[in-house]
Amino acid sequence: MYNNSLAGGSASPAASTLLPAIVQHDLDEPAWLKWIKTLSPPPKPVNTPPGEPETMVDAALRWHQFGLQVIPVVPDTKQPACKWDPWLAALSPSNINLHWSRHPDHQVGAIAGPDLIVFDADTPEAEVAFNQLMKALDVSCNHIVSTSRGEHYYFRLAPGAVAKSDSHSTMKHPERLDIKTGRALVVLPPSPGKVMSLEEAESVTDLNQIDQAFVDAVYHHNGRNIPREPENRGLHNPSLELHHSRLCEINALLDHIDPDCSYDDWRTVLMAVHHESGGSDDGLALVDSWSSKGNKYPGTAKVEKKWRSFDQFGGFPVTIGSIRHLVSDAGTNPADICAEEFEVVEEDNTPSSEAHAWAKFSLRGMSSQFEAEMQDQVPILGDIAIRGQWTVLYAPPNAGKTLLTLKLVTEGIQSGKIDPEQVYYINADDNHHGLTYKLKLAEEHGFHMLAPGYQDFRADSFLDYLQTLNRNGQAKNTVVFLDTLKKFTDLMDKRRASDFGREVREFTSKGGTMICLAHVNKNRGADEKLVFAGTTDITDDADCYYVIDTLSDENDVRTVEFENRKSRGMVPKRAVYQYSTATGIGYRDLLDSVQRVDDTQATALKTALSAAADPRQPVIKAIVAAIKSGTTAKTRLIEEAAKTTGESKRQVQNVLETETGDNPTAHKWNFTIGERGMMNYELLSLDDDIADLEDLQN
Repeated sequence: MYNNSLAGGSASPAASTLLPAIVQHDLDEPAWLKWIKTLSPPPKPVNTPPGEPETMVDAALRWHQFGLQVIPVVPDTKQPACKWDPWLAALSPSNINLHWSRHPDHQVGAIAGPDLIVFDADTPEAEVAFNQLMKALDVSCNHIVSTSRGEHYYFRLAPGAVAKSDSHSTMKHPERLDIKTGRALVVLPPSPGKVMSLEEAESVTDLNQIDQAFVDAVYHHNGRNIPREPENRGLHNPSLELHHSRLCEINALLDHIDPDCSYDDWRTVLMAVHHESGGSDDGLALVDSWSSKGNKYPGTAKVEKKWRSFDQFGGFPVTIGSIRHLVSDAGTNPADICAEEFEVVEEDNTPSSEAHAWAKFSLRGMSSQFEAEMQDQVPILGDIAIRGQWTVLYAPPNAGKTLLTLKLVTEGIQSGKIDPEQVYYINADDNHHGLTYKLKLAEEHGFHMLAPGYQDFRADSFLDYLQTLNRNGQAKNTVVFLDTLKKFTDLMDKRRASDFGREVREFTSKGGTMICLAHVNKNRGADEKLVFAGTTDITDDADCYYVIDTLSDENDVRTVEFENRKSRGMVPKRAVYQYSTATGIGYRDLLDSVQRVDDTQATALKTALSAAADPRQPVIKAIVAAIKSGTTAKTRLIEEAAKTTGESKRQVQNVLETETGDNPTAHKWNFTIGERGMMNYELLSLDDDIADLEDLQN
């Protein structure tokens, strides 16, 4: 006999408590779960009634039976809802049913794996090009998914064929194809925007197969080097292949970086040394030796595996400058290290018979020109944005980011800080009525209003327009507002966001000013603060960014706060504004109602609001702080939070248990079962899943 409550529909309390922890944290399936699976009959699929839309759980089971490595996806994102490897290790119909019974809104995705390849045509140009390639090489596709932007073409890779995931800027290269294989995530129907347009294959093994010649043809079309497995080179001692002085400098710098640093910093070191050494074995031996000095050392094999993964890296190079930055963050001046390590010798001024290959890039002799073009740090948007910088304003819907921005623009024009002839406000987030009102405002104050679809302006050509300003010298003194940022780049695509950042950086370096309005995630972070939407590339590249949050909304008055989270210049840490929300008020009166709240009033207001806040917040913050400090056992966690807040242990325990779960969009923490049944808590965050996704794709 077997326990039907475990094998069938409803899990026992013990199983339902342990299984999420296993799925999230253990790569190896426990023996008791393997034993249950040998006894359990296969779960019966939940059949969607005829004529009804297919449910996500039915779709997940169908795609699993099709042969795909199914994984749940956070709604309306490309973010997996759980850790990849533990989920795939325990992937089964039972676990699919269990997960979607708890999260029926989660959408369906799949990890491609080494034998599946998906070509993503996001534009009509890319679709035409791909069909021409298939026709030329006598290839056909029998499984196509239509997306909101184009088509996904599914194939099997022939044995021995080599392919790697790749992506491109649709704005710059509309004819190119994104490629998803290996560790890449693809979103499947019936997730929003995904429907089948051709479904002739009954399983993965029925998918049409492509060989290396077709893969190479696509890479050649994309302007990429054809993919090949990296040469299997053994480790050997460092030699003179590396320039001696650079090798010595890297060695000296690494002595000042803790090998037990964060994973992101450790990876940065490896990428920088890989770039500086050209991926040589000398560089590998160097980072392996450095890593081996730490307690987290994963072994030579894993260091080498990570090192080889950078062989095909096509992004912006990570250089020795990043290592110097890490040394500086640790409290040591890199220049002092170099001064100690290297002997100063007399400079050899013997002229070379041939000009150095890099001499043409030198800026020497241009300082006067640069000084003439340099702009003073003049605030141009109230005092929260500086001329010649890139500033991003993040806010949730209805926080008033457009209203506040337009108010500050018109005030800047009236005060003479802004030349209206140089202002280009690009409104890509409005209906016809809203655009009309704002156009009248622009005409009244003399600045330019642009909108996609009018006067041949295209949002997807924005980077091309920006490059024109950079090339013809018109970037200087131009002030550009983007409303909103997501209409001009894909904030979830690291490569596209990085490409966007490089063009904007060139624009600001030539005297332009960029101010972008952007959205935040629907869910707040563990600290209850708003979290910007997208990857970190935009905030990493921008000079300054603020997050706008609502402090209060009562008596027809909304109070919002600009909180600065990054700056390069004299901007305030916070700025508080108020405006009317009275029903029926016109846009003109709405603009006139905007007022800055002085610092004294703002402090008093925040104090009053804090006192009236959710009474659970002090306990939540105390628990978060305790977990971050290393207190994770349930009993000690309750004791420490109770001591910090003065609340009873019973009240703290209620908050702890209420906010416990495995869904980062609904809970704040979860626990794993340790030795002797001890419950150890850890924080949940969607940012962790994004970081895991980036690590796996690098």
